[in-house]
Amino acid sequence: SWKFEMTVTKKDDNARIIPVHETNADGIGLESLELSSVEMTMNVIEPAGSMVFAVALDADGNKIESGSGNTDELATEGHDISRVYVYLCDYDEYMDEIKGYGVPGNQKEKSFQEVLEERALFKTVVDTTK
Repeated sequence: SWKFEMTVTKKDDNARIIPVHETNADGIGLESLELSSVEMTMNVIEPAGSMVFAVALDADGNKIESGSGNTDELATEGHDISRVYVYLCDYDEYMDEIKGYGVPGNQKEKSFQEVLEERALFKTVVDTTK
């Protein structure tokens, strides 16, 4: 028979929470970013009755993709996250009109970041080096 006795603990000395506490006039915004060695979680402020989709770009303007089924948990491997651009868009508008600009090679006259800058309901830049 097999018998294992071990204690497993989660420890990430680099994990931290960066408070943001910013909203637009409609109350849509970003409470904080949680950073660990491998992922970033966006804690979005979303008033009742609104549906937003959060998008984060790294310091180079590249989209940071979700590392799980939760689209607010992003895999940071391979990204410069010293500065993070966070955009909150209307959910339906993002899915129907904006999302396609984020597909590599699918940019037309504007980059994905330019479209987000124009159409986001809320946007902020977070310096994660502080």
